[in-house]
Amino acid sequence: MTKSFCYSFLFVLLFFVSTVCSICGAKNIDDYSRKVQKRKKAKIRLVSQDEAETGESAWEWNGKVFLSGRYFPREDTPFLAVEKKESWNLAVTAAPEIKYSHSKLTFKLAPFARFDAVDSERSDFDFRQAYASYSLKKTDIKIGFDVENWSVLEFGRVVNIINQQDIKESLFLDSYLGQLMFSVQSHQRFGSFHLYLMPTFRPMFFFPPESRLSFGPSFEEVSADPLLGSRSDSHLDVLLRYSHSFGPVDLGAYGFYGTSRTPDLELSSQGGSALGSALPFFLQSYPTVTQFGLDLQASVGGFLQKIEATFRVWDDKEQVNLGVGAEYSFSSIFGSSMDLGLFSEFYYSNLENKQSGSRAGVTVFAPLQRDIYGGVRLSYVGQTTLSLVLAVSRDLQHQTDSLALKGEYKFASNWGFGIEGWGLTRVSAKDALLFPFRHDRFLSMTADYYF
Repeated sequence: MTKSFCYSFLFVLLFFVSTVCSICGAKNIDDYSRKVQKRKKAKIRLVSQDEAETGESAWEWNGKVFLSGRYFPREDTPFLAVEKKESWNLAVTAAPEIKYSHSKLTFKLAPFARFDAVDSERSDFDFRQAYASYSLKKTDIKIGFDVENWSVLEFGRVVNIINQQDIKESLFLDSYLGQLMFSVQSHQRFGSFHLYLMPTFRPMFFFPPESRLSFGPSFEEVSADPLLGSRSDSHLDVLLRYSHSFGPVDLGAYGFYGTSRTPDLELSSQGGSALGSALPFFLQSYPTVTQFGLDLQASVGGFLQKIEATFRVWDDKEQVNLGVGAEYSFSSIFGSSMDLGLFSEFYYSNLENKQSGSRAGVTVFAPLQRDIYGGVRLSYVGQTTLSLVLAVSRDLQHQTDSLALKGEYKFASNWGFGIEGWGLTRVSAKDALLFPFRHDRFLSMTADYYF
């Protein structure tokens, strides 16, 4: 066994041992579990009674508009004689939400629009949510666009498979595009079952060579056949998920059969149509995969412990992805209303960003292979709201180090601002995934208006 596999096994072992010890050592854990379940059942009964008794229609309108600026302090060196764009971005974004409810029927519309005045590649329009849902006694039915996020980790969203990541919006992989789906959820005493049917698929976006945060070569999406893998447009993606809460433990597991949301990449030197030249480019292939996922979160006292794991099979490949995290929170530090959290996360993948599989030159896109994160979280909730996360990471395989910052501050009732930063402090030329970003460290700020 390799050292990286031993590290991942040790993290999993420590997670389960600490979880068992925390639960066994907690006082009145049975009373706590009963109270939590009682509150959940009471809340469900109240909501059902209100809907049944009133049957009134209700409109909700909220959302936010924000102005964002992103600054790249270091000028990039041209890649293969392709000049980079400006060292700054300026964009305006609108994210309204409209919701209409009548008895057991609900309609929700959440468009997302962004206009970037400098880099047109970041301008975008999407429906994060646009669905109709109908609720029965123990069953919820939904059809339309929606976002499903089951991840409990801070950085690597290991278990998420339904939605495509919106790399234009955030490099932290915490923003998703809306996915067209038909879903049925059944609530039982022993847990909830959720069936998803997805008739369409959205490929991953990669910035072209002339944009910032570009991997270098262009990523060819042939308009006549954007899906170069075994998937066809008539393919129906299917996912069945089970979730349940056992006192302080939240458990989720699923099985998925359908199109992978991350591509296999094949480097070609024949020249890409995107640039109309002989520059090398990547061909994207989205294979049909079978994937099983597990997410588990345990909260006891000030400890929060998390684990996510997936097992994927396609063609002649097998991929195991693992993410393990732990967080401890200090409440009311120094007698104030602020909370301080310390967290660490470890990620492992048995596949690397290198040639693999039966076809020479094929790269499996696996961003987190053997990475460890550590950081602090500062939060405050009162008349104003503050959330600030600072983290450092290391790639144990290539010895690549990075620094990440993300914060949000809301004041008054309608205003706020945010900050986000990322950069590599050390990177090896052998790191094929991150080496193209060596000059793309950035700092961005937003001015937000909520309505």
